[in-house]
Amino acid sequence: MTELRWSAVKSHKTFLCKLDERPTGRQARAVGGRLSRFSYDDTGFKYLFGYRLANARAATDEGVGLVVSLQAGEAMALPNASIKILMCGRAYETYSDEELSFRYLSKSPVTPLALSPNYNLSPTQNSPVLRLVAGERQFDQMRWQLVPAWEPAFTTKLSTINARSETVFESRLYRHLVVRRRCIVPLSGFYEWKKADDGKRPFKIHLRDEPIMSVAGIWDTWHPGAPEERYSFSIMTTAANEFMREIHDRMPVILDRQYEDAWLDPEIHEQEALQKLLKPCPSSWLVAAEISTLVNSPKNNTPAVLQPVAAKSS
Repeated sequence: MTELRWSAVKSHKTFLCKLDERPTGRQARAVGGRLSRFSYDDTGFKYLFGYRLANARAATDEGVGLVVSLQAGEAMALPNASIKILMCGRAYETYSDEELSFRYLSKSPVTPLALSPNYNLSPTQNSPVLRLVAGERQFDQMRWQLVPAWEPAFTTKLSTINARSETVFESRLYRHLVVRRRCIVPLSGFYEWKKADDGKRPFKIHLRDEPIMSVAGIWDTWHPGAPEERYSFSIMTTAANEFMREIHDRMPVILDRQYEDAWLDPEIHEQEALQKLLKPCPSSWLVAAEISTLVNSPKNNTPAVLQPVAAKSS
């Protein structure tokens, strides 16, 4: 048995998938395919050695990449059950500096972030992130995809855009961060893709009564104390509520206003107390609308991405 490790890498503003180890021709033929690079978008990896995988995306809770096994003569060596499903891999932020500051700081911004609307926020891009610094709320621009401090460069092959709330306290990568480095990622909304007979249909999801949702996150510092010090974060996810289950089985953790202080407070570090915050928000909070496939490409970053399309039958 030869073990192969998958990872996602950034290339030309699109995501490509590569093998860290090159399989033999015999192994490739065993699953009826050939060696090449594999395309990635929000519908997942389209082909793996020519073997179609439904709903496959590169993601693991431990942030160590997706590990699969191939053995000559076993065409079914890669069942869908061995693939973890990634949730919340695209979002949008259309608020202004003033709106953000008044919502979370109750004042005008002292140092504006010079925000521009991002209609198609994608992993590895920067986002405003709220955290506590010396007991005070502070916004910083952080990279969406947590980069561990040990990485030699401010990039990683690990799948760290999301952290599962159900296992975050057992994760070697996340368990220390969730008790001491929590943050809020303010989003106007997020995107998710619904499986249908005619393919994947994209939806935008946002709050019914508020323009900004407080998404729970965890953050870390890369090369702390060095001149090149940088910050990055992961979004916390949980099981979908009844509303979201019509679209996907996972969703981001959206915090109630009354629990924002508790989530940010590093003095609260008991697992039981934190786990109570890591739950699906009520279905009544959310609204969804189907949008066009413009959102499928991160290159499309205009208001047109958010425009609803004519309703279709499910």
